[in-house]
Amino acid sequence: MTQPPTAALGAELCFTALPDVDPIDVMQAVLREHPGARLERSAGPGGPFAVLLPEPAAVAVAVTTPVAVDQGSESARDLTQTWGWSGGREAAAMALAHTTHTVVLAERSVRTQHPADRVRAFCDVFAAVVATTGPVATWWPASEQALEPAVALARRLGGLVNVRMFNDAERAGYVVMDTLGMASLGLLDVQCRFRDLELDRVAGLLYSVAAHLVDGGHIADGHAVDGVEPGRKWRAYTVGSMVGPDRPVLALRP
Repeated sequence: MTQPPTAALGAELCFTALPDVDPIDVMQAVLREHPGARLERSAGPGGPFAVLLPEPAAVAVAVTTPVAVDQGSESARDLTQTWGWSGGREAAAMALAHTTHTVVLAERSVRTQHPADRVRAFCDVFAAVVATTGPVATWWPASEQALEPAVALARRLGGLVNVRMFNDAERAGYVVMDTLGMASLGLLDVQCRFRDLELDRVAGLLYSVAAHLVDGGHIADGHAVDGVEPGRKWRAYTVGSMVGPDRPVLALRP
């Protein structure tokens, strides 16, 4: 099966009041990590802008002006697979329900073919906007999860990749876990069906394998990776996904 096509990375920052998104403040924060970054204005003071990051990233990240929230769209967000919010999905839903404005970050152009460079560039701009505006929540459309800003900042892949969990409808007692969001980077998501294993450890393994692929690692069909049990190897195979969306995934078999 072929690798999925790439798509633009994106995130939404959610606020309980109209935020002051100052491009100069954002750029000062970005320049600490990317001294050669440039600011591109598209609509004058107060308008949307883009941050152009130099090689090796060669990525432009667009930042919109704040948009008033349509409360209907907030309630339409599916939080079923939001596992990273510290107070649980109900706390995430409450935080989003009280937001009044959003700011969207999205890749506008990408010249690099290296997923790790794209992730770093996007997450660095995301961190700069978070630091200068103070959102109360973040929403990641491609990975279908809400995260507290501090949690997203602490993660290697930000909120770009989510580890989901489902009960297996075909085999009682089995759980299906997969990642969602890797397709935006042109990479395979990772999947596993198992029983009688610690959920957190399997989730951690899937996330680690995803990060390995982002960093340029290659896992061929039939290749063995370290499992969650000491001394046990799990084989990896490219198969069709067990849970939608339909896509090729890298399945780990305990």
